Amino acid sequence: MKRLSIVVCLVLLLGCFSFAEGEGGEAATGKVKDGYALLSDLTGVFSNIVQAGGIETAKDRLEVIIASNGASFAAGQIDPIFYHRMRRLLLIFKLIMLPMKKGNDVWEIVIQHELPAFAYDTLGKAWTWDPKDRGGIELMASAIEEEFVNLWIYLDTLPKRAELKQKFHRSMLPPPPAPAKK
Repeated sequence: MKRLSIVVCLVLLLGCFSFAEGEGGEAATGKVKDGYALLSDLTGVFSNIVQAGGIETAKDRLEVIIASNGASFAAGQIDPIFYHRMRRLLLIFKLIMLPMKKGNDVWEIVIQHELPAFAYDTLGKAWTWDPKDRGGIELMASAIEEEFVNLWIYLDTLPKRAELKQKFHRSMLPPPPAPAKK
């Protein structure tokens, strides 16, 4: 039974992140963008909740960003590290926007695994969900903010990364073995 639950969760997650389909069956079309544009679009989603359209408009815009993230990766505009970290951040946003219904065991399992893991990975702090406790909401908001900043800094430091990798490679790894004599 536990395996069946895990399989169902994985199928639902994959369906949640289908790059071809948006909610309501409409195709979510994403444009190829650089990482900075993807992050800027993501900040626009939440200002959109307050200013116009509410949560449904935000969900539609999130679908477009998900599609753009995939299209940008496929086009080579963003690297695998940025792509996967951005994808995880988008997953967290998607899970937070899910309407929670009592007895919805499938999503509850996913949320109880992903949100605490995300908070621990980004802040090093344990997170538990209690709707009556504002501390949990504030901790998750801090984790999202931290990952957003980390992604921005990652993009800012890309040019220096190759140089640093070479430096550390020379000092940390032994020289390659000499070619075998014939």
